[in-house]
Amino acid sequence: MGEGLKKRASMPVKKYILTMKSDLTDLEKLRSFVEEIREKLSFSKKCQFETNLALEEAFSNILSYGFDKHPDHFIKITITSASPLRTSPTQAYSPSYFTWEEWAFLHVACARLIPTDENGPGAVELGVPEFIDREMDGAFGHAANWYMQGPFASAPPELGYQSQLTPRAVYAGRKG
Repeated sequence: MGEGLKKRASMPVKKYILTMKSDLTDLEKLRSFVEEIREKLSFSKKCQFETNLALEEAFSNILSYGFDKHPDHFIKITITSASPLRTSPTQAYSPSYFTWEEWAFLHVACARLIPTDENGPGAVELGVPEFIDREMDGAFGHAANWYMQGPFASAPPELGYQSQLTPRAVYAGRKG
């Protein structure tokens, strides 16, 4: 595990709470809240942007679909820091391939695509993020069992994978 992951995983958990009016004019308050947390936790501007984007979208959707224009309603936003994301209620998992920001995004994406509902557990509860991380750091991610000698040319899909890039490079946009 990288040094940054070890350091991050051992940090104490902190909660940051913001209560907002059910009004889009409170979005600036949300942006300031995320900026304040970014400064305290030293996460990147990119992560701040992505966090703001997700929270603003969620806030707008809650107002559009969850309220009937009641100005006396409030929305409480809680952000928890530095806890290793859990793939099951009993086990913490630290990613070996993804960065913490990618790991957090992967959790959100999996929860959004396959949420927990009345039919059963969702992707996060079933360990999908952990599975993807292990695959990307394992033989699949390295294309260890694939013919990777070329020639590399455009070909119809029925001829199979034809790129010189490993799945790690394709999915994460980086070599490796």
